[in-house]
Amino acid sequence: MTLASQSTVLLVDTTQIQSSLLKHALEDESYHVVGHLSDIVNLVDRVQDSNAEIVVLSTDSPNDELIHQLSMLSHRAPRPVIMFAEQDAPAVIEQVVKSGVSAYVAAEIHPHRIRSIITVAVARFKEQQSLIGELNKAKNQLAGRKIIERAKGLLMDQQDINEEEAYTKLRKMAMDKGEPLSTVAQSVVDVLSL
Repeated sequence: MTLASQSTVLLVDTTQIQSSLLKHALEDESYHVVGHLSDIVNLVDRVQDSNAEIVVLSTDSPNDELIHQLSMLSHRAPRPVIMFAEQDAPAVIEQVVKSGVSAYVAAEIHPHRIRSIITVAVARFKEQQSLIGELNKAKNQLAGRKIIERAKGLLMDQQDINEEEAYTKLRKMAMDKGEPLSTVAQSVVDVLSL
């Protein structure tokens, strides 16, 4: 996610108390407020429709429905989310952070701090997305290795060959088909497991 010099923000204020202050603070810091919501109904769709790069949310206290909506947003359309709330209970903060919130500010809103809060939240979000990408890549590589090992084992049993010969056969099939080794291995497992 590359954020432009004038990042777009979707403002969600379920209290309607901080709306004006937050909107002015964001605009004063050169953020472009592309939408303003007063509820969290269909939050994921509304965030996607707005094309906002950042979500700024203000609430009295995060409830279960809000946490659920934020979790869905984190999975379906991840982007930095900054939450301003009155409640600062550690258990609530832990739930909110697990739901994908990049920054949780449990205090009075200070307009002059908006830019630094958002900057830190965006940096944290980018780092988290990078780690998630690396983890998914590692999981996929491990799954690929497991399927290759299984395919080699099946070839060894079916054709009475050693491990090196089974691996050579898999590699040749992959090269002949122009497919990744793990894809060919999965096909071998599917056929030989019948």
